[in-house]
Amino acid sequence: MLGALALCLALALTADDELERLASSGQWQALRALVDGRLEQDPADAVARYWLGREQLEQAWGLLDGDRMARDIGRAVLERAIDHLGKALDGGVPEAADWWLQARFSRWQLLQAEPDDAVGDALCSDLEREWHDQSRAMAAFLRGLAAKLREDEQALPWFERAVQADPERSAFALEWSRELAAAGDREGAMAAWTTARRASDWELTELLAVLLNALPARDDAERRLVWLDELAQVPALSDDAQLAWHRAHTLALLDRLAEAADAFARGTRGRTEVMDRAEASYMWSLDRPADALELLFGRARDQYWDCLDDAVSIADGLAIARRFEEALAAYETALSIEPRHERALWHRALASWHSGRDDQATAAWADLIERFPGRSDIVNDAALAAWGVGDYALVQQRLEQAVTWPGSRDAQENLAVLLLSEGSLDEERAQQLLQGVLEQEPERDRSLLYRFRAHCLALSGQP
Repeated sequence: MLGALALCLALALTADDELERLASSGQWQALRALVDGRLEQDPADAVARYWLGREQLEQAWGLLDGDRMARDIGRAVLERAIDHLGKALDGGVPEAADWWLQARFSRWQLLQAEPDDAVGDALCSDLEREWHDQSRAMAAFLRGLAAKLREDEQALPWFERAVQADPERSAFALEWSRELAAAGDREGAMAAWTTARRASDWELTELLAVLLNALPARDDAERRLVWLDELAQVPALSDDAQLAWHRAHTLALLDRLAEAADAFARGTRGRTEVMDRAEASYMWSLDRPADALELLFGRARDQYWDCLDDAVSIADGLAIARRFEEALAAYETALSIEPRHERALWHRALASWHSGRDDQATAAWADLIERFPGRSDIVNDAALAAWGVGDYALVQQRLEQAVTWPGSRDAQENLAVLLLSEGSLDEERAQQLLQGVLEQEPERDRSLLYRFRAHCLALSGQP
């Protein structure tokens, strides 16, 4: 008899451990299947009720940030979670208490309650009772969140109570740190952050966000870097890209750009497009455009289009610096990835023109005009390029084409200027064009100047 009882207890312990394992690894569907089986055999199984409540709470939280239909479903699931967790608590599962309180708090948030609502008042009373009767840290923490949502000055002492009751819960200390920082108590905020850092359950994203919140200014960079360097010594974090990003940003604030780039390079695990773009910006600042472009084009080939835009911006910077060969090579690479990238096409043509590569510029402008028909701004720039090499017949041809399309004020103005030049004099048409521009933009200085000149030419009868 005793042997059978021992076997039953061992099997129950094994089953409960398996549920814990499935929950910790996020395998909620597998957990639900086991729990449903247990409840079929024993509807009063309090442990099964606890895990079913946990599963449904996770499901509800995933729905509450969705659209209206998802929120409605989430609310119904949340009500079931509250019911199951309450029954688990009544059935003698103490772990259910914290989750039951969190579920009720989520329900109150979902109601978008006003500060004087009855549901909120009842919840706050229950939380205070749980704290005073059971010294439950979660009750104090949720009471602090409620005070914060109600803009009540009592949030800080409630968070402090929660941390004192359970310093191993990093979430409690991090929320306390945020609230202290908001109150202007930077030293207190850092003390709370340090408490969270000593806990074993922190997540790096939250830890870094709260550190930046507590020490946000350029003047805080040295102090923030000390903590970031300490985190970087943790073996599991030595190659973490998120931590590397924070260290690089902080080093950049201290004008230590070379070290910032090196810090980024060490962050190889968990890299994102945004991080690569940030690293490329440091490389560009260090006059390493080739490295920056290699990084950005690598991402762009995987259709990360913001990276392609950044690469074109670097090419633009090279063109502005009159490093035309590098700029044109970058534009060509960008266009090999996305042949219709408008800015790359346009600026390739401009760079070819400004660098004196006339044949290349002519082909680039023709390609651009063909790809984007009906664009007066593009044809206007192409006309200016022809003007720069003295091909006035092509200039007039392009401008005459451009002024027939919408949004052609620049082209109208430039055609008027051309018509007022020696060899193309037609002051009457120039006046008409300039008047059309000024009707849309009465204070346009260049058009006013050339309208005056056209008027003077008409009066004098000579160029």
